[in-house]
Amino acid sequence: MTEFELKLEIPPARLASVEAALRRGMTRTQRLRARYFDTADGALAAQGVVLRLRKEGRHWVQTAKAPGSRPLERLEHNVALGARTAPLPELSRHDGTPVGECIRQALNKHQPDAASPDLTLVYQTDIVRLTRTVRARGALVELALDQGHIAAGNRTLPVRELELELKKGPATGAVALATTW
Repeated sequence: MTEFELKLEIPPARLASVEAALRRGMTRTQRLRARYFDTADGALAAQGVVLRLRKEGRHWVQTAKAPGSRPLERLEHNVALGARTAPLPELSRHDGTPVGECIRQALNKHQPDAASPDLTLVYQTDIVRLTRTVRARGALVELALDQGHIAAGNRTLPVRELELELKKGPATGAVALATTW
């Protein structure tokens, strides 16, 4: 599966107006807590690969993303893990997929001998997401206002962003919509 999304950082002074505009339609709110992993030497990040475990409501999902064939497109593979306690990341969950192949290539470039490398926690996020789906120029686009924080070690930064994810139709619809926001 591929994804096409645009992310816009929101200045603190504009946050209330962006949220009010988003709420002019039917919205849904969800808490998302995620942990991002890589090898100790950053082999995945060096190749643009992301590995995430995210708790979406009561359920955990492991996601891997990798560069797609176009600049704003990414490969994505999700594995639902259920409602158990925090699982450990396993790269093998993505075997046999295009993202799994990108993971294998990234590891072979940096660690040719490692069959199953140790993964380490790089950073975590805790986000409250407000979503609304809209139509724009023949496209179906999900608007997601994310508010929360990102933490790495003892450092924490706020997150205030609007994500526009193309769900269906031409990417030009998502781009046109982004220009209005």
